[in-house]
Amino acid sequence: MVAIVLGTNEGRDSYVEHFFSTVPSDCEDMITVVSGSYEITQIQDAYCDGLRSFVYLQDSCLVTDWSAFLRKIGDAPETAYLIPRPSCYAMVYSARVLELMEFPTIRDKEDSIFFETVFLDQYELTAKRLELQVPVLYPEMTDGEALGAERYYNGLPERRLHLRSSDRSFHKMKATYR
Repeated sequence: MVAIVLGTNEGRDSYVEHFFSTVPSDCEDMITVVSGSYEITQIQDAYCDGLRSFVYLQDSCLVTDWSAFLRKIGDAPETAYLIPRPSCYAMVYSARVLELMEFPTIRDKEDSIFFETVFLDQYELTAKRLELQVPVLYPEMTDGEALGAERYYNGLPERRLHLRSSDRSFHKMKATYR
């Protein structure tokens, strides 16, 4: 059974509720919610909690077909991006790779955005040193293929890019746009 880490932050309860609204009861035990700080710190926390391999999702993701999603993850190699870069940190992480890396200190959102590229470059290079490939599981989920979408956050409309897998099992809301 794969571990899924759902990263969130304070004040985003509606996102977490929306995510869990599609989770079948037999899948609830595989999901750990990590709150506070930014993505790299949440990934580091999951690794330090002893997870050997896990899928990291932000709370703006939605799985609408858990069977198809888990099959895709189960067929994946040891590590893989879920969507093409910039991937919003969404990927299958391997502890074999993470244990060889240094985690940067993230002070604010700007650090998190800056280190997304640096951290994932370092992750890929470390994986390659271990002779691991890092494929993309949903290569069709690019910004160029995104749909504009409105979603409500704390009762207010928020316009985001909506990325959707071709089998429609996995969705990611990304990058507020105007």
